[in-house]
Amino acid sequence: MDSVKLSVWRKRSVSRRSQYRIIIKTKTIIASLKLNYNDQLPKICFVVVKKRHNTRFFTWDKQTNQTNNIQPGTVIDTDIVSPNGFDFYLNSHAAIQGTSRPMFYQVLYDEIGFTSDDIQQLTYYLCHTDVRCTKAVSVRAPVHYATLCVSPGLKLDYEGQTANEQRILI
Repeated sequence: MDSVKLSVWRKRSVSRRSQYRIIIKTKTIIASLKLNYNDQLPKICFVVVKKRHNTRFFTWDKQTNQTNNIQPGTVIDTDIVSPNGFDFYLNSHAAIQGTSRPMFYQVLYDEIGFTSDDIQQLTYYLCHTDVRCTKAVSVRAPVHYATLCVSPGLKLDYEGQTANEQRILI
């Protein structure tokens, strides 16, 4: 039987200390799955997507002294990223107005064995699969869908009511 491959994408700002905790939790989950499912486990690739950062990239035309946004599909994976980790910036979309904001991707755990080019290309392709937009989006579609699913729950208080419902009841 062929092994199943699973990519897990998480949108969050994660510190280096938190990365260690995520890896420990991932390894704990894998160990518990092995107890129940023996050797038929999916291979896991765990990637964190960081949207809130202050890094922007520009091209500069020396003749006109103007800066422009970088082209969609541009990957920055040298010089400004960590030399010890597997991380990269990807500008997957064209800015409609203003400055394009590349996403920062950190590969925390990879059993699948992706090469850097493979995971960057997969990431870029998945930015074109969002059903709500006919153009490439900044965040991969699976991450965007997960955010849409979670956002209503974030608006609930501890009793399961939204802030608007509380105002009506009071």
